[in-house]
Amino acid sequence: MRTANQQRGLRQGDPLSPILFNLALEPLLMTINQDDSIIGYKYEIPTQSKEDYDKIQVHLDSYSSVSNAKFNQDKTEAFSLSGKMDQTWKDTLLVDNINKYYTNQSPVPFRYLGFYMVSTTVHRQWLQTKLLQTIRSTAMSYPSPNKFFCYDPILQRLRPKVLGEYDYKPGLCRILYRHLLVERTIQLQPFVWNFILQTVDSAEFEKSDTTVTDAFKAMDSWKYFNPAEYRSSNDEQLRKAALLIPAVELATFWETPMLLQARALWYRTLSKKLPITKFLHTIKTVSSSQCRLCNGAEDNLSHFMINCPIKQEIWSIIIPKYFPDLIITIPDILTTLLSLESPVPIRKRQRPKYFTILSTTHWTIWIYYWEHIINQTPFILDTIVNKITSHISILLDKPTNF
Repeated sequence: MRTANQQRGLRQGDPLSPILFNLALEPLLMTINQDDSIIGYKYEIPTQSKEDYDKIQVHLDSYSSVSNAKFNQDKTEAFSLSGKMDQTWKDTLLVDNINKYYTNQSPVPFRYLGFYMVSTTVHRQWLQTKLLQTIRSTAMSYPSPNKFFCYDPILQRLRPKVLGEYDYKPGLCRILYRHLLVERTIQLQPFVWNFILQTVDSAEFEKSDTTVTDAFKAMDSWKYFNPAEYRSSNDEQLRKAALLIPAVELATFWETPMLLQARALWYRTLSKKLPITKFLHTIKTVSSSQCRLCNGAEDNLSHFMINCPIKQEIWSIIIPKYFPDLIITIPDILTTLLSLESPVPIRKRQRPKYFTILSTTHWTIWIYYWEHIINQTPFILDTIVNKITSHISILLDKPTNF
């Protein structure tokens, strides 16, 4: 009988690693979840006393003894929920080589899922400095911020250079000037204009490569910037936008069986964030706004989605195939794709099926369209229709919460 050398770990980058990792940890997670004395376990483990901590250690030690697993506790980070320093906790953690214990006395804030838990003024100043350094390093990665901006001593503010002042890539600068300030092709968020147009005291900084970041720091709107107010204002805008779609239709959209890619594409459609040829022509990515499939009309949103004669022919085959007794027009389909509003002939119990068919057809046409545009793959109707029906037949066999 041969012996095998037992080792720990998985090869990084192995496609099976995530699955094997979950399988290996599942017994431990189930044990912790089933222990009623451990309260609040989800992704991290909140502990209120040393007894709670010891209970976790018992589970970890038991699991290690039977699985040959080793927990790198020296990589563990702990933080105080109240922010206060507790010497007992610090000593307990040090016994297990857990050296990172964040409190309000720590020089830097604790980072959780990319978000810094700021609890003191020192933490806020550290984070602000780090953010400004990031802005500065990003700005310095370009040839120079002063190639596009200048300080105007008369207006006493930082402003974009205008025609006749460009000494670096004048062609690019003229295009940016036209799109940003003249034609407004590129829409900036309202709060950005405050940083561009607000008066800045020239005595607070010298003209140098750090002009942009220094100008930000000199503004009152930056000094008193409140993230909570900004988030709440954006939340209000999102809530107003969400009211445009009825809750019933929105629930159907999320519950209906769809391919993940098809749902993502439909969500982009609802947000009107599709790369239509008309828009690509506006930003000078393509030479013409004409449809690149039928070479006919201007490729606006409705034409791009369904009104192109070639795409429309596919819809005219698919919809009657699954709803032979209903009259569903091309405008009905377009309305549903843009607003989730179902046409009158579609009854409530038919909505999931209708949404599945629309999402699958919309996505399949999208895939073959871009294959045609990018790789010159022939846009063959029979092939596309067969692919659509194949996907739909699988999806309609799934449960409604798939």
